[in-house]
Amino acid sequence: MTSEYLFELGGENKELAKIEALELLKTERYNPETHFEEGQIIIIKTSQKLVLKTIQRLGMTKRVSRIIHSSEEKNIGKVIEQLPTLNLGKSSFAVRQICRNVISERKIAIKIGQK
Repeated sequence: MTSEYLFELGGENKELAKIEALELLKTERYNPETHFEEGQIIIIKTSQKLVLKTIQRLGMTKRVSRIIHSSEEKNIGKVIEQLPTLNLGKSSFAVRQICRNVISERKIAIKIGQK
């Protein structure tokens, strides 16, 4: 089962943070593949779901988020229709978008919550 993750890299040296993340994932046998890079953001596809212990070892990464849906669609209503139903229980979620000039992440989260 493959998974995609959005890594928000920290520190002053983005390249070193990227190498740290990729090498750790290789060492832990996640077979990482880089799918996107822009600024401090990198999307990595892995061969299995990351475990918390691995994420905690990333010293130069601010945040790791699992990607549940990715789309080029600009109409937020259509994107929300495409989303799988998620049973979050008491967990929280956040919306992250790479192109921020379309609609605010907060508005998207409210619409998803109404679904």
